[in-house]
Amino acid sequence: VIVAAFAFANSQSPRLYRGGSLAFAVVVAILIASIMGAPRGVVARLLAFRPFVLIGLISYGIYLWHWPVIVYATEARVGLSGFGLDAFRLGLTLAFSIASYFLVERPIRTRLRAKLRWSAAPIAIAAALGAILIGTAGATALPAYLQPPVNSSTTTTLIPPVVGNPKHVVLVGDSVALSLGPGLDAALATHGIPFEADAAPGCSILRGITLDHNGRPYPWSAGCEKAVFPALRAAVDTEPRPDLVLWLASWDAVDRELGGQHISSGTAHGRRVLYREIRAAASLLTAKGARLMILALPPPVPGVTPKLPGFDNADRVRRLNALYRHAAPTANGRISVLDLDDIVCPGGRCPVRIGGVELRPDGSHFEPDGSAYVGREVANQLLACWKDPNTCAS
Repeated sequence: VIVAAFAFANSQSPRLYRGGSLAFAVVVAILIASIMGAPRGVVARLLAFRPFVLIGLISYGIYLWHWPVIVYATEARVGLSGFGLDAFRLGLTLAFSIASYFLVERPIRTRLRAKLRWSAAPIAIAAALGAILIGTAGATALPAYLQPPVNSSTTTTLIPPVVGNPKHVVLVGDSVALSLGPGLDAALATHGIPFEADAAPGCSILRGITLDHNGRPYPWSAGCEKAVFPALRAAVDTEPRPDLVLWLASWDAVDRELGGQHISSGTAHGRRVLYREIRAAASLLTAKGARLMILALPPPVPGVTPKLPGFDNADRVRRLNALYRHAAPTANGRISVLDLDDIVCPGGRCPVRIGGVELRPDGSHFEPDGSAYVGREVANQLLACWKDPNTCAS
């Protein structure tokens, strides 16, 4: 079981965080207990095999060195991939671990050569720090949509509250929501409405481990799934509680793994699952009495390669928007869908500029002037929808 876990466990798999790590720890504890209880047993004799004993001697060094080596020895830096890259990293880790064992660990443990101990320790420490610095020096800064969640509160001067308007508006979503936030902040302030954006760049509002085009989890996907629902719950349950929540998340359009299945809006089964997930998230966001308005995604900008995977396929955007509309009940007026199409893509065209205002130069995010332009239009629409739900898109 332990060998299989090392060979096949995926650090991005939700199973690892839903009992997998605990099960692994229990199995290891049982293994240790069996060896202690039967020191001459089969398992104990197997682990007494000389290579295993030698690995045990340098195991602490392996633990310390493996991560700096992984960070430094990237595919781009060493020109290797697959098994070759893994073998290179393993060899480098073993070399550093053996060196630190003889230069640091062994002298300190045996206390035989104090002079060597105190002269070698600074060298080893400097080497470790150097490896970490070298390994991270060439790392590229994460794009904005992969930065930690950002909370953007109102910084604009409000006019006195207007009777009949929302008392507090919260925008949830991803980096697209954050790019629209400043424009909405300024526009709602002119109506006396406090606003804040609670968004997690790179994260979907819907559950699941988001997958790239090759079906592999994005490195941050597992963290998103664990953090987003608690964050949404806090957004609607923290004083002052919002009476209107806005939802804008391009990552909702991305394929995902959920319940051990690959979920795509391109399949009937996937659409059924996503429909349920939209309803679940909507129920959470309205559980404290707030109304919810989902901002349907505008189509991609023709001729511009989007940075966000949610905007790289017009069909996926169209299918997601259809699911939003299907999942949003309109009978009680608490959940509605507002289309950004008419604002961002007038006449069915999605230009980079409208009236000289640059909207989405990267095909996804709103630039400051574009945020101000779209924010004003969205504010007008949501206020009309707030006062008369029949004016909403659904």
